[in-house]
Amino acid sequence: MLLSYENIAHYLLEKGLVNLESIVRGEFSVRDQSSRNANFAVNREYTPGYLVKQVRAQDAEKKETLRIEATCYWLANNDPAYQALCAFLPRYFEYDYLHHVLVLELLPNVENLHEHYLG
Repeated sequence: MLLSYENIAHYLLEKGLVNLESIVRGEFSVRDQSSRNANFAVNREYTPGYLVKQVRAQDAEKKETLRIEATCYWLANNDPAYQALCAFLPRYFEYDYLHHVLVLELLPNVENLHEHYLG
């Protein structure tokens, strides 16, 4: 399943990361921020938002790169030996190995390096 603007709410509902009431009340919005991966910024009015990343291509190397990235976030958020990294990284929520989807905390007021150098 490839995530899209149209189905991301369903995906997050299925994973238990959002609830239907917040969507119905209009406390949920999605912005496509795709680059080499499919990236979605999910804003939630009263709670932290999500950055949802998915590998678009059926490329084993790109899938492995995302899996390694997810492992780094998981370690920083779950293993005491790596906890010092939490001060520098967004919070990890989930990695869906079957669909190659990584869900992280959406940090407010940030600019990625690509945007920084274009500006």
